[in-house]
Amino acid sequence: LEVGDVVFFGAGAKKTVLDYMGRFRIFLANELNLIDPNALEFLWVLDFPMFEQNDDGSYSAMHHPFTMPKNIDETDLEEISSIAYDVVLNGVELGGGSIRIHKNDIQQKVFKLLNIDEEQQKEKFGF
Repeated sequence: LEVGDVVFFGAGAKKTVLDYMGRFRIFLANELNLIDPNALEFLWVLDFPMFEQNDDGSYSAMHHPFTMPKNIDETDLEEISSIAYDVVLNGVELGGGSIRIHKNDIQQKVFKLLNIDEEQQKEKFGF
C-alpha cells in the first residue's frame, strides 16, 4: 500500500459481502469515470462453482443439479466447479451454457451431495 491508498473490508455472510462489494466497486468505477463508455469489453466466465451454501448451512446447485462437475471427488463442496460458461459484454450476459451430466454415477453423486433422495428425484425430475 502507498500513501493515499484506500482499503475496503466487508464482513458478514460470504454471498452478501461479495454482492455488496461488487456493487460498490461498480459504483466507484462509475463515480470516478473509470469506465470507458465507448469500449466493448468481452469476457468469458469459466469455472463456475457447482454448489453454493444456503443460509441454513445446506448446499444447493449454483445453476441446476444437471451441470457436469469438473472435480466431483473434491471433499470441499465450495471447491467443486462446473463445466459451464457465460459470455459477457460490458457486464451484460449475452449467453452461456454448460455440459450436462451424462453419466448416472456422477448424477447420483451430485444428488447425494445435495441430499436429494431417490423419492425426491422421481418427484422433482421424473427419474
